[in-house]
Amino acid sequence: MRFLRVVLYSVYIILLILLLITRCSNKEDVQEPVANVTVQDPAQVPPVDESDDELIEQAEDVGGNGKLKVTLLWDFPGDIDLHVLQPNGVELYFERKSDPSTGGYLDVDNTSGGRGSAENMYWENPARGAYEVKVHYYGTDPNAPQGGDCSVVVINGNKKDVYRVRMRDRGQMERVARVVIP
Repeated sequence: MRFLRVVLYSVYIILLILLLITRCSNKEDVQEPVANVTVQDPAQVPPVDESDDELIEQAEDVGGNGKLKVTLLWDFPGDIDLHVLQPNGVELYFERKSDPSTGGYLDVDNTSGGRGSAENMYWENPARGAYEVKVHYYGTDPNAPQGGDCSVVVINGNKKDVYRVRMRDRGQMERVARVVIP
């Protein structure tokens, strides 16, 4: 029994050393991102798949562009709203569509939903700090009373990320991502 325990501990230590060596060697190859994007609830975001490229292309064609662009996409009837809390504490959404102090703009505001629906915000030169991206299920539609799936595309310089969230109930607010501009 002692022999087996010693063997298991040895294998465990060797695996840990290999894992550390692999991580250290990978860090040398990775370039620092322009900004750090973290998801508030990883359970809501499935792994990247082929449809992400299509969503990114669709987002690139919606509204204005800047160094930071956040686009909400959905295909079911209903009013879904994009909200972004900026580093200065001002939240951009349908009631406050621009902020001259940060240069943020909500330039696409869809209130009816349906196939190809989108909302878009962008900053030509985003201020440093954290941007909290949220999605709000503002109004249901009789044709889609249970809501549906939404995608949020964050384009930050050359970095493009897709986040997914399921909107089910009117009034539901989901925190989707946190973008940090250094």
